[in-house]
Amino acid sequence: MRLYERLAHDLEGLIRGYRLGWIAAGRFACAVRNRKITTSLATGIPIQAAISRCLDTGVYDRHLARLRRTLEKQQAKLICALENYFPPQCSWSRPVGGYQLWVQLPPGADALAVQARALEHDISVAPGPIFCARREFTRAIRLNYGHPWTAATERALQTLGELITQQCARTRKR
Repeated sequence: MRLYERLAHDLEGLIRGYRLGWIAAGRFACAVRNRKITTSLATGIPIQAAISRCLDTGVYDRHLARLRRTLEKQQAKLICALENYFPPQCSWSRPVGGYQLWVQLPPGADALAVQARALEHDISVAPGPIFCARREFTRAIRLNYGHPWTAATERALQTLGELITQQCARTRKR
């Protein structure tokens, strides 16, 4: 496999980690070029050439099309698992892009407490309050479906649903 094909195959994001960027500077091209020379001594020519080839030959476009299909399937599996394992009072978004989904937990649930309990089972969730300076979204969690779907993922979602159900039951008893 050629370098540019391997790059396109292995990367979820084309440029992440390669410190490669571009600018359409127009009339400021000379100034930008001079600034570039004074701020970095070297440019990764092989990386630039490989990525340029990926873009020119359509390898990256094909990679993105495959990635989009994969993420769409993984999102569908996640939503199916949520429907099967989470309390019926939960609701969630159906994003049209990306690889993360927001879940609104039932009344009485606390996202930070859910995260703490989930971590005890080696399950990682992102609680809503970490995304807001005012510590809002206390009943929201963000789930990632960007990793390949496995039986362990399915079991983790089942456990997470049980933890949420247990927390809500304890809250109702108080």
